[in-house]
Amino acid sequence: RVLQQVIEQKTHQVNERVKELTTIYKINKLLQNENLEIKEVFGQMLGLIRSGWQYENYCETRIIFDGQTFISPGYQISEEKQVATFELADGRQGSIEVIYTKEMPAAFEGPFLKEERDLIDAIAEIVEIYFNKATQQRALSESEAKFRGAFEHSATGMGLVSIEGRWQSVNKGLCEMLGYTEAELLELTFVKITHPDDVHTDIEHREKMIRGEQDHYQIEKRYIHKKGFIVWVSVNVAVIRSDEKPMYFVVQVENITSRIESQLKFRNLVEKSPVGVYIFQNKHFVYVNPAFVQQSRYNEQELLELPLTRFIHEDDLSKVVENIQMRLDQQQDESRYQIRVYTKSREMLWIEIHGAATIYEGLPAVIGTMVDVTHRVKMEIEREKILEDIIQRNRDLEEFSYIVSHNIRAPLATLLGLGNLLKLDLPDDEKSQVVQGMGECADRLDQMVKDVTKILDGKEN
Repeated sequence: RVLQQVIEQKTHQVNERVKELTTIYKINKLLQNENLEIKEVFGQMLGLIRSGWQYENYCETRIIFDGQTFISPGYQISEEKQVATFELADGRQGSIEVIYTKEMPAAFEGPFLKEERDLIDAIAEIVEIYFNKATQQRALSESEAKFRGAFEHSATGMGLVSIEGRWQSVNKGLCEMLGYTEAELLELTFVKITHPDDVHTDIEHREKMIRGEQDHYQIEKRYIHKKGFIVWVSVNVAVIRSDEKPMYFVVQVENITSRIESQLKFRNLVEKSPVGVYIFQNKHFVYVNPAFVQQSRYNEQELLELPLTRFIHEDDLSKVVENIQMRLDQQQDESRYQIRVYTKSREMLWIEIHGAATIYEGLPAVIGTMVDVTHRVKMEIEREKILEDIIQRNRDLEEFSYIVSHNIRAPLATLLGLGNLLKLDLPDDEKSQVVQGMGECADRLDQMVKDVTKILDGKEN
């Protein structure tokens, strides 16, 4: 009799475990059906859960997820219940609840078995894993769709390149940029369309990514258009790995030909200009052209390290600092003025500065020209000196005219008057007085002429 009871008990326990395993199996199979919506999944799950509990005929279930509630037909509020919760990676939460509609014998947890606690927790974990996986797959699909849309419709050239360097996928932007059809590019390697002088740098970076030394790089390089001309590009390359193993490269290509050609034209113009050109930033020159170097007698490196106090005449330093600051503060777009500078041999030069605000390597700076006007300034100084001499001579002539008018004319008039008296029939004694007077007037006139001569001699000296 006792043996019979033990056998029946063990058989019952085995049957219960079989029911639980069957329930888990059926729920897993249900969740593998990707064609079902959430409402259908949880609706079918309600019946499957009930079949796993000891008192299936009195068992009802409720599932709450993401604001929705799913209940079996006979569900009611009951104190005889088991609950397991789950939370997804995206923050959504849910719970699975099993109740008995009739009071049952006490077991491990109310009327529920210990194995049933394990079962409901296992079901909650399965649901959590399934929906996390579904969410991740959906996010991955959405991400892939977005990437595909961005890839296909991007104005920037984009492509996927194999580890061996062959194009695996290219977008319309890259095809139009290089003049090839998609089929033609997919038959080529990146080496075939890269300028020979730029291949080595590209390969060096890619080998570092393959070895795991870097994950991405950016360079400016030259592609060769299908028609043979050069296309300057800015290339951003990132490696995609799986389990630390490099799978392929994602390449983004921007056409910068116009910018590079403009830079080359500007550089050629500046480098060959007879006028000194400079860029000033952070209290130092950061660029000087050959003409600037030649004018200053310093070499390029010396100029880049030269403080303004060593270069600018001390009396003009404050003017230069003020003008630079006004342009950096955008109070003044440009300015033109003359200052004095010192060459390396400490020779002083007059230069005319023309400067304007600019951006250099992403930071505010001042760009301008320096023209040596020393000869012109010296000529102006000489002209001013000559002009001063002319003015002084005019003053001397005016003074001489005054002397002639006032000091010489009077005795000369007297002398003429006395001469007229001699023409009259005068007594001898009166004639003698007239002659004496004429002699005195002649002496005074002679002295005045000597005085004027001395004055003129002094001016000449």
